[in-house]
Amino acid sequence: MSKVESGKKRLFIEDFIRLCELYNKPPEYLYSVFSKLRIKNSKRSA
Repeated sequence: MSKVESGKKRLFIEDFIRLCELYNKPPEYLYSVFSKLRIKNSKRSA
């Protein structure tokens, strides 16, 4: 994994934590929403 990739991942995690606090939801809830969105997007681009 390159430095850029690890930096992106860390940013994503920080944003993720911020979203959890903003919406007052557990990380598992937001993660399931994100994974559903990612599946939709990957199907569209395929």
